[in-house]
Formats: sequence, structure tokens, C-alpha cells
Amino acid sequence: MAIGTCKYGYMEAQNSTFRLRAVQCELRARDAPDPLMKTEWEEIAIEWHLLANAVAQASGEVDQIDVA
Repeated sequence: MAIGTCKYGYMEAQNSTFRLRAVQCELRARDAPDPLMKTEWEEIAIEWHLLANAVAQASGEVDQIDVA
């Protein structure tokens, strides 16, 4: 196993973990009874998505991510 393969495998695992955490935050936001807490969970989800995107770019998984 090459060092680069190990590195990128780790980064791909991080990417998956970050995306999973983002989805968990989105679900908590959806179920939050308080509008302020809903907003907080949504903002945390965005941060997890940004981390996942940064890892994806660093690993070469994506060249550039378009945000609509």
C-alpha cells in the first residue's frame, strides 16, 4: 500500500464522517421545536458540509464545488 493511498483513504473516511454529521445536524434542525435551535443546528450542518467539501477538494475527489 502506497503512502498516498493510505492518506487519501483516510481523507475519504473523514469526508464521509463529516457528511454524516452534517445530515445528523440537519435532522436535529428539522425536529427542533425552537426556531433559534433550528437555526443553530442548520448552521452547524453547513459547517460540517464545508469541512467535507474542503477534504474532498484536498484529496482531489472534486475539482471545484458549485454552490447554487
